[in-house]
Amino acid sequence: MWVVDRDGANLIDLTNDPALDNSPAWSPDGTRIAFSAERTGGDVYLMDPDGSHVEQLTEHPEYDGGPVWSPDGQFILFATRRTGLLGIWVMRADGTGETLLYDSPDEDLMMAWTP
Repeated sequence: MWVVDRDGANLIDLTNDPALDNSPAWSPDGTRIAFSAERTGGDVYLMDPDGSHVEQLTEHPEYDGGPVWSPDGQFILFATRRTGLLGIWVMRADGTGETLLYDSPDEDLMMAWTP
């Protein structure tokens, strides 16, 4: 994952990891970036905006991905197949309190918070 100034200057590689890193989501206050990474099979991670202080939030053999911050920055939604069905889960921004919200046989789920 990369960041760049609005004018295209200062291109910076944040993750510089051979694994696939995707689905970046900035925290509402701009201090952290949640993202999915296939470093350990597929989990949700956090990092600072400069790519430092990478922290793994989830650890499960099924792919956890597509993090979405709550408007207040206290929680993160993510999708996973932990139950065998595609589901939407929520956890605190520190990675604790993982809770299943919705399981579906549908393969096309979209996640969003209301303001």
